[in-house]
Amino acid sequence: MLDYQFRLASRIRKARELANYTQEYMASQIGISQQQYSQLEKGETRINQERLQKIANALDTTPEKIADFDERQFFGNKDCTFNDNYNIQKVETTHLEDIKQLYESRIADLQKEIERLHALLEKALLK
Repeated sequence: MLDYQFRLASRIRKARELANYTQEYMASQIGISQQQYSQLEKGETRINQERLQKIANALDTTPEKIADFDERQFFGNKDCTFNDNYNIQKVETTHLEDIKQLYESRIADLQKEIERLHALLEKALLK
């Protein structure tokens, strides 16, 4: 269940980034603070069905499209749409570069977290 919540949180973040919305905007749309929204995208807060529906409404899509979102298919398909109003062909190159930088930053953060977890695991195994 925890793994599903983390994947869902990651997909929500990716959908928000692709829609070019800020965390502040999304938080205001679903009635929570930006800090609470940030925790949601990090997978630190459980996402119930009601909240997922509010997020989907803010993104002008459905909860199912968010839950099934796969960026590998999205970025590899020029005709793929995330919602009825958003098409990857409409994104300017500068936005794609911004999205790329966001992903690279996230990857770097995840690599640091993996290293930290490896160190903790190694320390625990040596006890």
